Amino acid sequence: MKSLICYTLMACMLLTMSPDLMAEDMTNANEPVKLEEVVSVATRREVSVERVGGSSVSVITQEELENRQQPQVKDVLKGTPGLDISSSGGMGGSSFVQVRGADSKNTLLLMDGVMLNDPAGANRGADIGGMTLDNIERIEIIRGPQSVLYGSNATAGVINLVTAKGKGTPEYYVGAESGSYSTSKLYLGGKGSMGAFNFSFNATQHQSEGFSVADSRNTKLPDDGNTDEADGWHNTTISTRLGYELSETFEINLFLRNTQSSNKYDDFDAVYNGSGSGFAGDEFTFDHVTFESIAHPDGKHKQEQQEIRTTGKLELHGFAMDKTLEWRVYQNMMTSDRTNFDANGDKSYDFLGSSNETGTQVDWFVGDIQIISLGGSQYTEMMNSDANLISDKSAATSSFWTQYELDDDALNLVLGARNDNHETFGSATTYRLAPAYRIESIDTKIKASYGTGFRAPSLYELYSAYGNKKLEAELSTGMDAGFEVKFAKSWKAGLTWFSNVFTNRIDYDFTTSAYAQVEGDTLTSGTESFVEGVLSPSMELGINLTQMSTEDPNGEPLPRRPELKALINFLYKPLETLKINTDLHHVGERDTVPFTMDKDGNTVETLDAYALINVAVTYDYSPMWRFYGRVDNLSDAYYEDAWSYGTSGRAMYAGIKATF
Repeated sequence: MKSLICYTLMACMLLTMSPDLMAEDMTNANEPVKLEEVVSVATRREVSVERVGGSSVSVITQEELENRQQPQVKDVLKGTPGLDISSSGGMGGSSFVQVRGADSKNTLLLMDGVMLNDPAGANRGADIGGMTLDNIERIEIIRGPQSVLYGSNATAGVINLVTAKGKGTPEYYVGAESGSYSTSKLYLGGKGSMGAFNFSFNATQHQSEGFSVADSRNTKLPDDGNTDEADGWHNTTISTRLGYELSETFEINLFLRNTQSSNKYDDFDAVYNGSGSGFAGDEFTFDHVTFESIAHPDGKHKQEQQEIRTTGKLELHGFAMDKTLEWRVYQNMMTSDRTNFDANGDKSYDFLGSSNETGTQVDWFVGDIQIISLGGSQYTEMMNSDANLISDKSAATSSFWTQYELDDDALNLVLGARNDNHETFGSATTYRLAPAYRIESIDTKIKASYGTGFRAPSLYELYSAYGNKKLEAELSTGMDAGFEVKFAKSWKAGLTWFSNVFTNRIDYDFTTSAYAQVEGDTLTSGTESFVEGVLSPSMELGINLTQMSTEDPNGEPLPRRPELKALINFLYKPLETLKINTDLHHVGERDTVPFTMDKDGNTVETLDAYALINVAVTYDYSPMWRFYGRVDNLSDAYYEDAWSYGTSGRAMYAGIKATF
């Protein structure tokens, strides 16, 4: 906590020393902040972020994405209130999102409304490790139970990646980047509209030699050459969004995205049932005489995962009855084909996961202040694995939901209910209430939400080598309450308290090496606070802080959940064509997963707190040419998100983009 206070004071000192602040009267800073961002994840249709009832919503805009210059989704989500990212390795390595202390499997990950959680992935968690920001226009995050609109995986929150929609005169771009760890990026794309037709497309190739997944800087690991090998990442992503307006009240939209990636990884010698070392290394071999794992740093080191992921959506969207009725019919699909190779380059396992969803939603605008929504869908998920002899495992869920919205000058209310009928786990009903009340005299919004969640076990949890067919569905309840206030014309601040209860939580049992039901309730609670605004015409400041506690039924904290995390963002625009963005991340101490050990056999219980400074500079030389660069981990801080897994040291990148 002391270090966080010091960082805040340092930021304030830098701001007060600014020539802009010394030379200009502060009344010039009273320019409105962009507060009316658009969000679609809260209601399944585009609305102002100010009109989503008591929901806790964050939007990372296209401008913010450009200011930070990070190529991967995981790096821009790190600073979002209430979100934690747990990464095992560098670029392309597994990285799971945890919302408000819940498991990653309780977060639904979407792209343009299409589910990205892999049905064949371990517990169908929200793994964003290989996801890039190519052709992404904004990221929407809604925290709290969202099962009413999104079903099983949305019991803690939803993250929606929205691709760019073409508008106005078509423009095209090409660009290139290069930097540390022999990293390079080549990309091209375009977007715009021509009459009734609109389009956007992008093609990008990333590649990097990377750094060792096994942490070469961890002095508590037995190095001896077994954490030296660089583990690279390659990613090619092609994305397009097409739309055609047949009339003023009817349009067809098509979304397609294909990613082909490969990333190197290292061995992990587990300590389940009392054997193994409990940390990552380039390679281990098992001695069948001594029953010990032995480091093999001179091995072939060909561990690799290859994945082909395809997502698609066809949507019909229109209005009727003088636009008092809005309707959508959609078909969503996603496939993920993963193949892993061992140290000798032989296929070790493979998983094919896919999902299909057919659905509709109708919104009826009753007068000026009421909206009634009705929706339904048929969702099917499938899993196959030749290496694991898993053939054609599937599950189907039919769903129906309804939602009522009231939005007058003061009261904004969202009330909804949903019924899911799972072919194995039967029928479950969830509901949600999210009111907000605006006090215009003091420009303040008071908000709250309460909701329930239902999560069916994943196919992997049921049928994999670690599966348990006796599992039951998880149930959850979540609530939050808080306020947001605008002041001094250009500032906004807020505080939200939250609490979640998970019953019948499914977790991996290290003693039985299988998934099992956790008896009792798992609790998470905490606060999210922020303040943001304009310091001067050339300076903007944003600070957010998340404090959280978690507790399993035995009273122990959940692993890899920091009690404190914060972001200080400072944007400086000394010229109209020049931007300097600085992010200071602070992540507090976290517990490790069970049975974690160091090289001497000592138990490792916690990961140290750390702070990261990332700086990005963007210079528009002309309307056509943009030059940019960034420095990640400016202070070369040492840290780990997961015990024994490496992270980037100081790294520098630069690029150029031409738009025409």
